[in-house]
Amino acid sequence: MSKYKLAFTHTYRDRLGKLRHYFRGPGQVRAIALPGKWKSPEFMQAYGALLAGMPLPAAGPGRPAARRKARAILAGSTIEAVNQYLASDKYRELARSTQAERRRYLVKFGETYSLMPLDRHTPKMLAANLEGMAPNVARFRITTLRALFEWASHTSRGLCSGNPAAALEKPAEDSEAFHTWSDEQIRQWWEFYLLGTLPRAVFDLYIHTGQRGSDIIKLGWHSYRRNGTVLHIPKQEKTGKEVFIPVGAMLKQTLDLIERPEPTADMLHPPFLRGPRGRPYARTQLTNQFREWRKAAGLPDECVPHGLRRATVRMMLEEGMNPAGIAAITGQSLELVYYYAEDYEREGAAMGAGAGLSRRLRAINES
Repeated sequence: MSKYKLAFTHTYRDRLGKLRHYFRGPGQVRAIALPGKWKSPEFMQAYGALLAGMPLPAAGPGRPAARRKARAILAGSTIEAVNQYLASDKYRELARSTQAERRRYLVKFGETYSLMPLDRHTPKMLAANLEGMAPNVARFRITTLRALFEWASHTSRGLCSGNPAAALEKPAEDSEAFHTWSDEQIRQWWEFYLLGTLPRAVFDLYIHTGQRGSDIIKLGWHSYRRNGTVLHIPKQEKTGKEVFIPVGAMLKQTLDLIERPEPTADMLHPPFLRGPRGRPYARTQLTNQFREWRKAAGLPDECVPHGLRRATVRMMLEEGMNPAGIAAITGQSLELVYYYAEDYEREGAAMGAGAGLSRRLRAINES
């Protein structure tokens, strides 16, 4: 049986071990047995009819009137609204990674509530389905639901009369959702994977650029600007921002050791990172490969690629860098940079900022 609960249903196992499913809507005194197996076509037809306040459809082939009613139920149902939203221009405007994340959740949401009219959803009902979830998961789902209902409630569509998700309160972000790599863990990777190896190149691109995996896999020789001193990303996958990343001596050493292939008709701009067959990495493929490399290096499970992004911000803050400059490199908002600042060592940052101020004042005095 699916772990996703349908609204107003409850299930129990009788003395013979058989699962029995019942429906009891708001104000309904007596529960009504639902036929068939959980979420079978027969089950969902009866469930949808009860949600719409209709009598249970009779067994056998449907009559034209019954089919018209079924179409009317589907037209205003949760599953139909989800399907329309996923095919909409509004959804396609999102970054591909965001599309994939939202699609996974909305498909489950649509399957869960299926034929329930979209307009029947209430803030209380939506909030109940978020109980016990990790704060960052709940925040993502609230954001996704708000987008769905906002789109559906537009007067040109009329799929629902309002946005019940707008009344949901987002929990505070969990600052420990992703582990920030320590200096010791960074050093351990470098000691295990030497210069010239693919794991070292992947790691160095993450830690030196502070970018997401979706942007790392697109970097290549075509990304160089200013005689190879800057890497340029015209448009980040998730934020759409343009970023410029200085290429330091260590990163340049790593990139110079990567063999540059000849462009082909289907790969005009070869990326730095390519898989075993010479093809560009997909983001999930690189993440899975990184997991295997991390295990081999003896690092804990908490050391994931996104934690390197946090480590990059941490180290720049500790060196006294301007948060606006950090945001220009990583493509993050200033708010997110300050959020990541919870991980940095304030005394070290103060020393770095003080040294920078001293250099600036000395230059003024000597000019």
